[in-house]
Amino acid sequence: YASFAMSQFVSVKNGFGRYVRQLKRLTLQYCKHGGSSRGTREYIGKEVDDFVANNPEVAVYVRERPRRHPRLVGEFLNGNSRVVSVKNFDVERIEKQVNALRNMSGAKPA
Repeated sequence: YASFAMSQFVSVKNGFGRYVRQLKRLTLQYCKHGGSSRGTREYIGKEVDDFVANNPEVAVYVRERPRRHPRLVGEFLNGNSRVVSVKNFDVERIEKQVNALRNMSGAKPA
């Protein structure tokens, strides 16, 4: 438990800590033409700029993945990664998944 708490907060000179988001990189992978990527393409067109502006500590990449279903890949400071399928998701569901990845600790699931 103590190591988890230490990974979440960094102490500064005045004795107070600040939160360090564990997600370091988010990759949105989609197919340019596939129907299952429609929501992902809409998210990229409408919402990804807001996410980038509000989360400058997270590097965001958009990568085309021809003839494959869309997915999100989150990479964390501790070296772990998480892949989330967003096949046939609408913009709202994708936004929820992106925010869930953003708020994760990066610890391996039990």
